[in-house]
Amino acid sequence: FTESGSSTLTIDLGVSDDLDNDDRRSASITVLDRIGILLVDGSPSDEWLRGETDFLKLALTPFEEIEKKGTVETKDLIDATVIDHDKFDPSKHLENQSVVVLANVPSLKEEQVAAISTFIRNGGGLWICLGDEVQVDWYNDVLGSEENGLLPLALRNLGGSQTDDSLRTRVVAAHFEHPALSLFNDRRNGNLADSDLWRWYRLEEANANQARSSTVLARLETGEAFIAERKLGKGVIVQMATAIDGDWSNMPVRSSYLPLVQQIATYLADQVTPPRNLPAGATLTHFLPEKEMGKTVTVTNPEGSSRTLKAVKRGDRAVVEFSDTRSPGTYELSGDEIS
Repeated sequence: FTESGSSTLTIDLGVSDDLDNDDRRSASITVLDRIGILLVDGSPSDEWLRGETDFLKLALTPFEEIEKKGTVETKDLIDATVIDHDKFDPSKHLENQSVVVLANVPSLKEEQVAAISTFIRNGGGLWICLGDEVQVDWYNDVLGSEENGLLPLALRNLGGSQTDDSLRTRVVAAHFEHPALSLFNDRRNGNLADSDLWRWYRLEEANANQARSSTVLARLETGEAFIAERKLGKGVIVQMATAIDGDWSNMPVRSSYLPLVQQIATYLADQVTPPRNLPAGATLTHFLPEKEMGKTVTVTNPEGSSRTLKAVKRGDRAVVEFSDTRSPGTYELSGDEIS
């Protein structure tokens, strides 16, 4: 694909019979130009690779670093922006972002939490990475409150040791069903069990209500949760039990680190776009920026008939919906605001 936007791929068997529809299959795909990811750094540093998000930024945008030294033909799909946690302004920094990463952030202000909560419920992704700056009580009482629901599993105490090698652990090399981790079922893509973790937070799974709404995606050899997930509204929250930099593990220097962070980031970003391939009779949904509320778009059904729809406000965005989809085939939305 030479440019971003929506495209339709069709496979046709080329058989001529009385049932042409069952000889043809089409699928709608979205070609992205960028995925906006905001990295909120809870422990920044002017020293190279000592800041909390330095390794993460490098893994998410490897071609950006190469481009600084010369021209490259390949560009990064991910557009990662780093902001110090004490300078985080949701009204400015959440614009055009698909994912927010909280990297060893001590705590946030009430208005920042409220903005992130709205962001997630409207389809955004949140990735929580822990560390030595984390205020445990604030995470459990505020992020994990019933009202906010932004913490998949509560934090207990610290496990492991940075001085005693016998207390270190690794990720269990299981067969992963989750789309963010299934890449590692082929060991040529890296092995999560290659990394040593010498410090991590033990995550609470005894709370039945919290555990019921969350899913553990990967575990440590100690049996404790390593990565947990919770769906909230239209969005998803992923929680990692350790730090994303090199302070608590050697993950950043292992071959599995780059595919791991890219897989988690793109999985979280994928929640922002409503599904394009649906069964007949399902409602088609398209999101637009809030400023496009009231604008009209045209939907054309498989028979070629068209109808005009108006974008309505829902949360912090405008939404177009169309439910008259009983006829199988390709439905096209068009207008100045549609991409």
